[in-house]
Amino acid sequence: MVTTQYDICNMALSEIGTQSTISSFTDGSNEAIQCGLWYDTLRKRLLRAAQWGFARTQATLAQVADAIPDNTSPYPYLFSYTYPSDCLKLRYILATPITTNGAPPPDLLVSPSAWYTPSRSNRFIVANQVISTVQTKVILTNVGWVNVSPNNGAIGVYTQDVTDVALFDELFIGALASALAFKLCIPLSGNVGMRDSFAKAAQDAIDQARAADGNEAIPSGDVRVDWMEGRGIGSPFGYGFTGINGSAWGQCWGGYDNMNWGS
Repeated sequence: MVTTQYDICNMALSEIGTQSTISSFTDGSNEAIQCGLWYDTLRKRLLRAAQWGFARTQATLAQVADAIPDNTSPYPYLFSYTYPSDCLKLRYILATPITTNGAPPPDLLVSPSAWYTPSRSNRFIVANQVISTVQTKVILTNVGWVNVSPNNGAIGVYTQDVTDVALFDELFIGALASALAFKLCIPLSGNVGMRDSFAKAAQDAIDQARAADGNEAIPSGDVRVDWMEGRGIGSPFGYGFTGINGSAWGQCWGGYDNMNWGS
C-alpha cells in the first residue's frame, strides 16, 4: 500500500532493480540522495502535465489593492490578482457571481457575458508586477468588478501543489514512480543503455494516467489540433488551445505541459 512519498521512491528503485529501499531522504545512502534530488521536482512537473481531477481546486483571487481605481494594472489589463501560493498551474478564471436582483449591477466591469454563465474563455496572463517595491507574481485579466467591496471579482481554477500521497490517483502514482525510475537509472546503475527504455516506460505510464483521468471527467477538446494551431485559434469557450503562441490578450485555457525527458 502506497502511503508516503518514500513508498513511491521505493517503487522507482524496484523498477531499476536496486536491492535497497529508503525511509527518508536523509539516511545518507546514494539512493536517498538521488530520490531527494528528483522526487519533488518530478511530482510538480507531473502535476502540471495534465488537468488531474484530484489536483483541481478553486479559490477567490485576491485583487491587488492599488490596481483599481487608479489604473496601475499593466496595460491593457484592468485587474491584477495575486497568484495563489499553492497554485502550480492556473487553468482558467471565472467571474465571481455578484448580482443585484438577478441582474448585474450598473457599475459592472467584466469580460463580456461572463456574469451570467461560467466561462473558461475569460482571458488572462501570468506576469510579474512591482507591488510595494517587491516583484510579485500576479494574474492580469479584465475579469472583475468596479466599486464592489471586497475586491474579489475573480475565481481562479487551478492545479494545486498536492503533496499528500493519499490524494494521488493510483495511475498518477505509477506514472510518478516510472518518471522517477528514468531519472535514477543512470546515477544508481550507471547503465546508459537503460535510459531509452525507461523513458518509454515513463511516457507510456503518463499517457495511460492522462487518458484515464480525462475519461473520468466531462470531455473537452484538450488536444492540439493542427489546423487550429496553424491559424492560431482555439475552439469556442476556451475548450482548446489558442495556438502556438496564444492570443495577443493572453491564454484562454492552456492545456497541459509535456514531460521533457532531456531535462
